[in-house]
Amino acid sequence: MSGADGIGDPADALTVPLDGNGTNRNVSAPDAGAYESIIYPDEGT
Repeated sequence: MSGADGIGDPADALTVPLDGNGTNRNVSAPDAGAYESIIYPDEGT
């Protein structure tokens, strides 16, 4: 889990509803916007 998860302000997320990847930020606990959470696939290392 990323430190960006759940720390965004829902009121601010309404003004910028999509992050840079087009993911909807209008949720009860949005990520921090520009510091979004990304889950990378396991590379088997």
